[in-house]
Amino acid sequence: MAHLLAERRIRRWLASLPLHALTAVFETPSAPAPIGEDAPSPGLDAGDGDALRAAGERRRELAHWAPGPRVAAIAQRAWEAASADAIERVMAGDLDGLAHAGLPGSVDDRQTRRRIRRVASGPLRIALTGRLRRRQIALNRYELARPG
Repeated sequence: MAHLLAERRIRRWLASLPLHALTAVFETPSAPAPIGEDAPSPGLDAGDGDALRAAGERRRELAHWAPGPRVAAIAQRAWEAASADAIERVMAGDLDGLAHAGLPGSVDDRQTRRRIRRVASGPLRIALTGRLRRRQIALNRYELARPG
């Protein structure tokens, strides 16, 4: 049960991260150290080598997004790049440049999120919510990093 609760909290936390943070984590090229290629033990037979290769494949698969969310994130990123001027206009005009972002969960945060829901939908809402979260992290990084 503890593992399920921990997984649920981690998934909720990951869902709250902005797209640029997820991209930095999941799209960074990495090459895990090969398993079992350091010094083969004298008792290693062909079956063990297959098990090591299978374990290496499973480990490499863990480092990637699932195909569905990855495709959606890439499409959102492309839309944001193409619509950067429109996003900035909405932020400056309707949302006061996210000046009242506040801490996540605060009264200011809830009011700003209500304003975003009122003025935007679809990809624009996702972009504005991501920028709100990015601004909150930038302005409150010491507060958000504090345990408790």
